[in-house]
Amino acid sequence: MFNRCVACAVGTTRGPAYDPALVDRRFFNWTDTTPIAQIPQVPSTYGYIEGVYPIMNDHRVAMGESTCAAKFVSKPVSGGGRARLDIVELGRLALERTTCARDAIALMGGMAETYGYYGSFWETPSAFENAGEALTITDPTEAWMLHMLPDDTGASAIWVAQRVHDNHVAAVANRFVIREINFTDTDHFMASANVLDIAKRHGFWDGVAPFDFTDAYAGPPDVTLSSSLRVGRVLSLANKNVNVDTFADTTPFFSAKVDTLLTVQDIMRFQRDHYEGTKFDLTKGPASGPYGDPNRYGWC
Repeated sequence: MFNRCVACAVGTTRGPAYDPALVDRRFFNWTDTTPIAQIPQVPSTYGYIEGVYPIMNDHRVAMGESTCAAKFVSKPVSGGGRARLDIVELGRLALERTTCARDAIALMGGMAETYGYYGSFWETPSAFENAGEALTITDPTEAWMLHMLPDDTGASAIWVAQRVHDNHVAAVANRFVIREINFTDTDHFMASANVLDIAKRHGFWDGVAPFDFTDAYAGPPDVTLSSSLRVGRVLSLANKNVNVDTFADTTPFFSAKVDTLLTVQDIMRFQRDHYEGTKFDLTKGPASGPYGDPNRYGWC
């Protein structure tokens, strides 16, 4: 395990791409990264590709990432704390060692609980905004969403994962989206053993109402318009009965059934969307200028 420096761990033990003698030094003076922990090795591992964050392995286990605000912050061992793993190293371990999404989640959750999880920052004003992580994790037969944050000791982790129903689409945009957890439905939910106890101890949950993970653990700001709208827009483009207006201040549900099977071109269209045709249309209004420019700078 490494204390990451800017983008990735650098050293001669990870292959030529990470050799300090070969990396591009025009923008950063790379040096060997100091290990901060060790874990037991396995007899063999799978190949994978990454681009700062892990992407996909030999068995088509694939990941996407979205940083989320959370209510607890932890520090790595190298920063005076007790945590040893961040989301990048957890993802690498999962792609190296598992062949399906469900096993990848179990491995990352177990490792984070055992060795401690820390976010992107820990001693800056934005620490809470970057303390949590969401991963989309898929394999050829299942799709899942994982949420993770540090626990209240700084030495472990809290996490939950929900499976996306077949013929459904889900999205995450820098804020947790998993809501009520059905702990008896192990086919669609997985969670750390401490998820309820910590929430109740800190007053995030009364122990009586159905447990809502986002209500309990999503950090400040509690709701950001840009996050909820982006999720709602994806769901509304995939299902014409979803009204994006209902996502103006919350994410009321996790996923939506798609009207038709989505293609690669559909996903590209979703990514290029600027809320055209809705009251949130970024090509309209004074801020879009004389040419309907949807890009905004300095605010979301």
